[in-house]
Amino acid sequence: MRILMPLAHPLKRHQSAIVVLFTLLTILPVSAGVLYTEKELWAVGNLWKEVQCRWDAEQLRYNNRLKEIDASPMSQKHKDFYRQKEAKLHRAESQVLAAKRNQVHNVLIDEANARAGRGKQAVSDRIEASLGTKIDDPAHSGMKSDLDAQGGTRTAQKVKETLSDMGLDDLKVSNNAGTLEIQGDFDLTIHKGGVKADVGTEFHHIKNQVDARNHEIFMSERMRNRAEGSKQAGTDYVEVQDHMKKASDGHTSSNKQLVENPDNMQTMVKSTNKTLDMGDVSDDELQKILKRNGIDDTPEGFRKKLKQIKERRTKIKDPAEAGRIREASKDIMTQAEKKTYARAKDELKAKKQQLDTAEANLKKVKQMKDTPATAERRKKLQSDLENKAKRIREELIDSKSKMQATKAANDEFRAKPKKQKMAAEPSTGKTNATSDPHTSGKTKPRKVDIADAPDIKTKIKSKALKAVDGFGNIMDIADIGNACKKLQDYQEGKAELKDVVRTVVDMTPVGTVIGTSEKIATSGVDYYKSSQSIKDANESNMTAYLTQWELRFRKADMSKEEAKQYVADAILSGNLEVLEAKAAELRAKGKTIKSPKLVIEDGPAPDGGSWYMWENTKELGVGMYEGAKTGVTYIVTAPYRTVSAWGEGELKEATLDYNSKTAESEIKTRLFRSLKKGGIDSKRALKAVQDGGSYLKTISAEARKNYQAARVEKERIEQERMAFQQRVDGCLKKITDLRFMPLSLQSDPSSPIPIPKGTSPEEGIELTVAFDDSLISAVERIRAEITSITGQTPTISATYRCSLKSAKMTDSGKWTINLPTVPDTYPVGLMAEIRITGLTGDFTAMTRTIRRVIRGSITLKQGTESIALSKESYQFYEGDYEEITATVTGQQDGVDYYYQWKTGNSSTITQTPVFRYSAEAVKTDTITVVLGDRLTGSFLAEDKATINISNLKGTKVIINDRGSPEKPQVWKRFTCKDVQAYTRKEARAKASEVNRYYREQRARGDYIEGEAWDTNIYQIYGLQHGPYTEYDYDTGTMLDQTGHYRNGKKHGKWIRYETRRQQSLGSITEITHYKDGKKDGNSKHFIDGWLYADTNWKNDKEHGVCKYFNNRLPGKMESCITYNEGKRLSGFRWIYNGMAGMDFEQKRPRLGKNYAKTKYGTDRTDQPTERFTIWLD
Repeated sequence: MRILMPLAHPLKRHQSAIVVLFTLLTILPVSAGVLYTEKELWAVGNLWKEVQCRWDAEQLRYNNRLKEIDASPMSQKHKDFYRQKEAKLHRAESQVLAAKRNQVHNVLIDEANARAGRGKQAVSDRIEASLGTKIDDPAHSGMKSDLDAQGGTRTAQKVKETLSDMGLDDLKVSNNAGTLEIQGDFDLTIHKGGVKADVGTEFHHIKNQVDARNHEIFMSERMRNRAEGSKQAGTDYVEVQDHMKKASDGHTSSNKQLVENPDNMQTMVKSTNKTLDMGDVSDDELQKILKRNGIDDTPEGFRKKLKQIKERRTKIKDPAEAGRIREASKDIMTQAEKKTYARAKDELKAKKQQLDTAEANLKKVKQMKDTPATAERRKKLQSDLENKAKRIREELIDSKSKMQATKAANDEFRAKPKKQKMAAEPSTGKTNATSDPHTSGKTKPRKVDIADAPDIKTKIKSKALKAVDGFGNIMDIADIGNACKKLQDYQEGKAELKDVVRTVVDMTPVGTVIGTSEKIATSGVDYYKSSQSIKDANESNMTAYLTQWELRFRKADMSKEEAKQYVADAILSGNLEVLEAKAAELRAKGKTIKSPKLVIEDGPAPDGGSWYMWENTKELGVGMYEGAKTGVTYIVTAPYRTVSAWGEGELKEATLDYNSKTAESEIKTRLFRSLKKGGIDSKRALKAVQDGGSYLKTISAEARKNYQAARVEKERIEQERMAFQQRVDGCLKKITDLRFMPLSLQSDPSSPIPIPKGTSPEEGIELTVAFDDSLISAVERIRAEITSITGQTPTISATYRCSLKSAKMTDSGKWTINLPTVPDTYPVGLMAEIRITGLTGDFTAMTRTIRRVIRGSITLKQGTESIALSKESYQFYEGDYEEITATVTGQQDGVDYYYQWKTGNSSTITQTPVFRYSAEAVKTDTITVVLGDRLTGSFLAEDKATINISNLKGTKVIINDRGSPEKPQVWKRFTCKDVQAYTRKEARAKASEVNRYYREQRARGDYIEGEAWDTNIYQIYGLQHGPYTEYDYDTGTMLDQTGHYRNGKKHGKWIRYETRRQQSLGSITEITHYKDGKKDGNSKHFIDGWLYADTNWKNDKEHGVCKYFNNRLPGKMESCITYNEGKRLSGFRWIYNGMAGMDFEQKRPRLGKNYAKTKYGTDRTDQPTERFTIWLD
C-alpha cells in the first residue's frame, strides 16, 4: 500500500488537515491507482466536501450576521465598525478553507498529470499552475479566488476522470473551447494548449484571435520566459490589453451594476491595480486622472483603496463613487496603452534591426570559402545564424499577431459589450503584421511578406472562424487546430487526403452521429445505437470521392497545388458545390470532366441516416455549417440510394436518378421501404414507386408529415424519459451525498463537560452520544423518493457501532456511556453502515452500501466554580416579595455563566445571581440555585436552602355587597392590622387620623357584632396588611383580583381577571408585581387569553425590555423598546399590522407621534410609504 503524499501547501498551520485524511483512510477500501490509491483519492474528495460544507455554513453565518448588524439600533458608526470586524473574521475563515481547497487542487492536478504522463504530444502537456496571488499571500482572496492552470487537452480530460475517482463527479465541469472549468466553489480553470501552431500560419493567427477573446487566457504570459527572465517585444502592450479585456465587464457596467455585482468591481479594480504596478502611469499622471474624474484621493491613497477592494476587504456601496472609479480605470489603462504601444514599436524596431544584422551576417558566412580547417566551423556558424534569424523572425511575427489580436478583441468588446462571442470574423485575406494595432481594431489587407509567413499558399480563409462561431461551444480549439493543420499539411504534400478526411469527418454530422449517441447513452437515455463500421465506411467513401475530384481536376490540366486547394476549400467550407462549380467552369472552357459520386452509408435515424446527418448539420457541422446557415441546397447523387437534401429546415424533393438501369431496381426498393417507414400502406407505396410523377410527390409529402409527427412524438417521449432520468440521477446523487454530508458527534451534555468541584472520582458520569439527526432523516427521505420513482419499496437496513465497550444502544444511532469523573479527553468513534437493497429490474443500480464513521472525543474538565446562597434558610410571610442572592467563586475568564433558580414546580433563569422571590402562600419550600455554562449548557455547581412562609396575623375582614340581607354575597376578603371600629360619631372625629376607611358597608369580621342590617352601623378603620381577594360585585362568584398588601400598599404578585364579558369569564387580564405600592418587576397584560404587553418596571417606571403586541393580530409584535428607569434608549416598531418595520434611537430628532421621515420627504404615518424610520415621543 502506498502512503498518501503530503499535499503541497505553504500554510503550516493548516497541515493538520492531513491528519483528517489519514483518519478517513482507515475506513475506506483500497485499490490500485496511478499516483494515489483509490482510498487516498476518496479521502481527498471527503476533504473537499468538508471544505464545501464549512464554506456554505460560513457564508450563511456571515450574511445573517450582517443582517443583524444592519437591523440593530446601533449608530451607523458602530455598525460600520462591526461590519468591518465581521469582514475580517469572514476573510480569515475564507483563507483557511482556501488553503485546504488548494490541497485538493494539488492532488487533482498531480494525479491527472500522472495519468496523462505517457502522452508524447502537446495535448499531453503537464498541467501547471499559472500566475496569480499565492495561497500564502495575505492578500489572497480566499475562497473567492480561483486557480488558473495550463495543460494539454488530453491531460485536461484526465481531470474529469480523476474527479470521478475522487467521488466528486457531482461537480459541474464546463468543457469549452480552450478551457476546462470546474465551476462553483471548487473554481479551477485549466487552459488547454492543444496542438502548437507553426508561427506565421493561418492557424497561428486564428488561434491568437480565438484566445484573445477568452477572458481566462492572458496572451502576455505566452510571450514571457520567466525561467530566463526574458520577454518578447510588445509584451507590455499585450499585457495592458489583457488587463483591459479582464476589466471589460466592469468597464461596460453601469454605476448601479458595479455596486450590485461586486465581482465585476473586484475584477476591474484588480486589473487596474496590475496596470498601475507595471509602472507606466506616474504619480503625477495618476493625480491628474483622479482629479479629472472627481476623486479626492492621493495616488498613494487611491492605490491603497484599490488594494482593499481587490482583496475584498472593502465594498463600494455608493454608485456615484463606483462610476468615478470605473472612469478612472479606463483613463489609467488608456494612458498605459499609449505608453506601452510606443515602447512596443521601439522594441519591434530593435528586433527588426537584430534580424537584419543576423541575415547580413548569414549572407557573409554563406559567401565564405571552405577550407579543410574551417569547413566544420563555418557550417556550425551558418546553422547558428539561421536558427537565430528564424527565432527572431518568429518572435516578430508572433508579437505582431498577438498585438493585433488582443487590440481587435478589446475593440470588439467595447463595441458590443452585451454580445461578446468567443471568436469574431477576421477581415478577408491576409493581415499585415506591420499595420498599427493601436489605431484601429480592424486589420488591413496586404500581401504576404516573407518575414510574416512561410512561402506557401494557405487560403483557409475566414470561414474557419465562422466554423468556430458555430461549434466553438462544443469542440476544443485543439480539434479546430488539428483540422487546419491537416489541411495545410495536405496542401504541402506532407499528409494524405485520408488523414484530412478522418479529422474532418470526425467533426461533421457523419461522425457526430457516433459521438452524439454515445453521449445520450452515457446519460441513460440510449435511443440510438451506432456502428464503428459505418463511420469507417463513410471515411473511405469521402476519401475516395475527394480523391476522384483531385485526380479529375489534374487531368483537366489543373496544377497539383490548385487541385489540392479546391479540395481543401470544399472540405473547410463544407460546400461541395465548390467542386461542381469549378467542374462546370472547366466544361465551359472545353475540358472533359465528369463528376464523381459520393456514397453515404446508412446511419442510425428514422429515414436511414440522411435526416439525422443533415439535421445535425445545422448546429454541429464544420463542413456543412455554412451551407445550412445560408440555405444552400446540397444535391449528392449515389448509385444505390437516394439522399434527401435539406435547406433552411425545409425538406426538398430528392432527385432520383432513373437513368441508371443498374440502380433503378435498388432505388425503387429503397424508396418503397422509406415510404413504408413513413406510415404509407404497402399498396399505395408500391403504386407511388411504380407510377412516380405527381402521385409520388403527393405520397412523399404525406410521408414527410408522418415523419414530422413521429419526430414530435419522439421528442415528447425523449423529454419524458429525460425528466425521469433526471429524477433517477437526482436520487442517485442524494444517495451518493450520504457519503459526504457533514455529520457530527453529539453528546448530552455537550463536551467539554465540567466536573463539579468536590465530586468523587468513583461517582462516574452517564451521558448520551449519538449521530446527529440529519443522517437518519436523509435516509428516510431517500426511502420515500426511491419508492416514488420506482414503485418498489426498498429495504433499508442500518447497523450502528460505538467504539466504547461500555456503550449501550438506546435507539438507532444513540448510546448511553459511563465515564469516570476524572478530568481527561476520552476518544469516541461511531460507525454507521446503511444498506439499500430489495430493488429489482433496471433499478438494481440503486443498490448501495454507505459506511460513515465519526471520530470525536468527550472532554471532562475539573470545575473550579462554586456557588452559595446568602442564607441557609429564609423566613417569609405570605405576600413578601424579596430578593434572594448568591455568591460565585472560582469564575473563569471567557465563560458566559447563567443562574437557574428552582422552587417547587417553577424554574427561572437569570443573568445575575439575584432572584426576586414572591411568597404567595403559607408553605415550606426549597430553593435551588444552579450555576451553568451558557455555551455548553453544562451545570457547574449548585446550592440549596429552605424557605418557610408563615401566615400573616391580623384581622380577617369580609365585606359583603348590597344584596339581600338574607343571602349576602362576599365582595372582598382581606387581612388588616391596627383595626379599630367606631360609631359614626366617633368615626367623624377620628377620620383624619386613620390611613384607610370604608363607608356605608355592611361588614362582618372578628371584631364586628350584630346582624348585617343592625341599625347600629359601625365604621371600620384599619391598615390592609396581608392577602387580598376581590370578587365581581354583581354575582360575587368570579374573581376580580388577588394579591397582597404590606402596610397598606400593594406588594408582591397581583392578578386581575376579566369578569365583564360572558365569553371571557375568569380569564386573566393582568399579572403585575409591586414593591411598596409601586410597580417593580415583570408585568403582563392579556386580551382574551393572548399576550398584549410584556413589560418590566422599576420604582413605578419602565425599566428594561418592554414588548407590545398588536391588539387585533394575536402574537404579532408591534414594538419592542428598551428603557432605563423610564427613559427610552432604543427599540423598533412595526406598523400597518406588522407589515412595515422601523427603528429609532433616543439621540435622533423627534418628528412627533404621527409623522414619519421617508425617502420621499416627511409624510403622515397613516399614509402608505415604502421605507421609513419613525421616532417616538
